[in-house]
Amino acid sequence: MEAELKVIRIMHVSMAPATGVACMIRTLAEEQVKRGCDVMLCVALRRRDPVPMWLQQFKNAIIRTPRIFGTGALLYLAALEKTFFGGFRRNLKRFQPTVIHFHDPSLAGALLAERNMPGVRIVVTYHGLASSINLRHQPLRCALHKRWMRRAESLADALATVDPGTPKLAETIFGTNAGWFVYVPNGVQGPDKLAFRRRAPGDPFSVGHVGTVDRNKGWWMVGEAVEAARAQGVDVRYVIAGRGPEGKMAAQWAQERKDHVEYLEWVDDVQGKVLNRLDAFILASAQEGMPMAVLEAMAAGLPVIATGVGGIPTAVRHGTEGLIVSRDRVAITDAIMKLAGRPDLSREMARNARARWESTFSAQHMQANYDDLYSGTGCLSRCGSLG
Repeated sequence: MEAELKVIRIMHVSMAPATGVACMIRTLAEEQVKRGCDVMLCVALRRRDPVPMWLQQFKNAIIRTPRIFGTGALLYLAALEKTFFGGFRRNLKRFQPTVIHFHDPSLAGALLAERNMPGVRIVVTYHGLASSINLRHQPLRCALHKRWMRRAESLADALATVDPGTPKLAETIFGTNAGWFVYVPNGVQGPDKLAFRRRAPGDPFSVGHVGTVDRNKGWWMVGEAVEAARAQGVDVRYVIAGRGPEGKMAAQWAQERKDHVEYLEWVDDVQGKVLNRLDAFILASAQEGMPMAVLEAMAAGLPVIATGVGGIPTAVRHGTEGLIVSRDRVAITDAIMKLAGRPDLSREMARNARARWESTFSAQHMQANYDDLYSGTGCLSRCGSLG
């Protein structure tokens, strides 16, 4: 899409963005700055939490909350906005955005008591709702989030989703109208030119995990699959890159297997220091929206082995860009052994993955899609856009 961008002042608003959400906001803001937009990032962080380095590269406004999480922090911000202490309101007056882009629907509903900003378009992006499923068993919290999300729905000019499954889930849990959503795929930067990796005969088959190191992302399950493949005679190496609640566990596990496992913790250049060393990327998540790490792997020309959760099957088509597997050690082991034993198939999937990224999941495509939502043209087809 080459539509002229009409808006010039964009305020992105988020609640302590991390990992994939932070990557998406950063990538989109960078593309918008390249287009000559004036961009501000308004982010709520807990008191004494450091301001992330990536956030400091943009014009930013930090709203501090007490050292509480989730619903409690939202209640605090909602109460603050009703007084002259409201940091969001102060930054609106200072920046005077043409577009306010929320990256948390509950935050949008908590901050927007009413629609009193003529000439300002409001866009709300849902970055997946898998973590909200448990709210169904917490009536009070669920009622609060339902109120905020319904308010956001009523005040927004457009609702975007990064994966096709979220609208129906939002309708089931919170009563929002699934037909109001527009599917806007996440996008990532990638190398302009790519020399596809060719594994020499006798070289190990290298796989990797990039992202949060926790139970949900399944780094440990990939590790079990790597060990099982090695037990069957396949020389597999495993690289783990990321931080998280199980980081120390991953570091110790890797140290015990340092001849074929490497733990890198945080990596500032994923493409240069991790992805270009791999033959395949693996993500064994239990829940997802649209993981940026999968898209980065596709941009790097890697076949992907992943569980079929969230928006992953929308990006990775089974047998084309990679292999969609069930979340168990045997299935992941079989997928590793299949790609390790079929270099021709692995190379074909690598080329397909790169082509898929270029056609649908690049940063430029994401920015162009949001241009349409900001200008209003993207709203015209939203009811049928998920079919």
